[in-house]
Amino acid sequence: MCSPSPPVTAICSPGCVAGWVATDVGRVGGRCTWAAALGSSFVKIEIKMAKDMQETFRSIVEAAGGIYTTKASPDAPRPYGIADGGVIIHELGTARMGVNPKTSVLNKYCQAHDVKNLFVADAAPFVTNPDKNPTLTIMALSWRTSEYLLDQAKKGNL
Repeated sequence: MCSPSPPVTAICSPGCVAGWVATDVGRVGGRCTWAAALGSSFVKIEIKMAKDMQETFRSIVEAAGGIYTTKASPDAPRPYGIADGGVIIHELGTARMGVNPKTSVLNKYCQAHDVKNLFVADAAPFVTNPDKNPTLTIMALSWRTSEYLLDQAKKGNL
């Protein structure tokens, strides 16, 4: 079982370790999909994913006629360039998006329920971590928010 509450002791199949855990914990093939922080060893599935990514980068660069160089190594303290847990994170949430003002701060257009001319166009409206880099989702939400804001401003509603 993998728990999302830091600090934890994970009890699962071989390869899991105790330590700090990100909020987007999951299981793949019976293994935890997070890497422990604070110098602990990385979970085998994380190392495999990082290795696969390095191989993909290499094939893309070489297919484009480039020369692939990397400092990433399978024998390095951070195999294949994996960063320590908690170093590369995406802060999300704090201004929950939803339809109910009693359980959320923002509507679906990232507009505050209580202050009609306040919009939050970043990662704060996320109700959960999307597991991957949230940049494109932030951009999409910001675009939708800006279109709605402009429309409401033209109508004189703001």
